[in-house]
Amino acid sequence: MRRRLINEASLRIGADYVALGTNLDDYAQSILMNVFRGGTSRGWQGSGPTAP
Repeated sequence: MRRRLINEASLRIGADYVALGTNLDDYAQSILMNVFRGGTSRGWQGSGPTAP
């Protein structure tokens, strides 16, 4: 929801770029929220950090 609000605000002011700071905690939070909502496959496809 936060990212959607930031995107809408940037469109309103005509911004060319939006810089977002994310960390591993943000990815973990997204995964847990998706699991609790019942969508375990959502958010695990091609996003987030990858193992070497």
